[in-house]
Amino acid sequence: MVLQQIDVDSRVKCVVLTGAGKAFCSGIDLNLDAAAGKQMPVADLRDIGGRLALAMYNCRKTVIVAYNGLSVGIGMTSTLAAGIRIASSKSVFGFPFSRIGLTMESASSFFLPRMVGHSNATYLLTTGKTYHADSKVLDGIFAEVLAEPEDVLPRALELACEITKEVSLMAAYLNRQLIWRGAGTAEEAHLVDSPILFDMFGGRGETGVFKKEKPKFIDEVENDAPRAYPWWTELNVDLKPKGARQADSKL
Repeated sequence: MVLQQIDVDSRVKCVVLTGAGKAFCSGIDLNLDAAAGKQMPVADLRDIGGRLALAMYNCRKTVIVAYNGLSVGIGMTSTLAAGIRIASSKSVFGFPFSRIGLTMESASSFFLPRMVGHSNATYLLTTGKTYHADSKVLDGIFAEVLAEPEDVLPRALELACEITKEVSLMAAYLNRQLIWRGAGTAEEAHLVDSPILFDMFGGRGETGVFKKEKPKFIDEVENDAPRAYPWWTELNVDLKPKGARQADSKL
């Protein structure tokens, strides 16, 4: 998958994902033959949108989604794992699964209620209707809502350049993981946050502030990550699940 290649390419600092034409994505191909899946063991089934969403979720580069127009179904669910989403108030978005007799996919049962709340998520999935980007029921999905669809991609590229030049990519990645893989209580969060923070002290950004210099961030997760990273246990979804690999966690 392209995102996995991008993840290990040190030349790539930020990713912008957009569509072609006037729509971002009109949903999954309903002519898709699902017969093969019905013959497979239940434990071996993986939906394609979920594979894309998890690639974004695990990507160490910030992924910005620029919705150049309408996006529904898998076009929405598979992009909820991106770091930043930008849309136009003139474009419509929806989760029409109940109207075509399907259930949500792309691991969106994890992402959607955490973004819009359980009440709005249930409303979106029950009605199956489309809504404009600035609709209250979609609050929490889009970081920026612009006036015109044609302004979305230029703004996304501008933001990508800013992130590339001004931001520690490792810090941005770790902060995303702290949000998504955070603890269940404030006390647990304190125990997770603290060792990460202390190992990040003395970095180029902090030093640059004191010296009144523009920091040049060159730290990489592979070589410079805090000692407690990763603080979560990994679950291998590529093969038949056999449980979490406890040894991968540093906490």
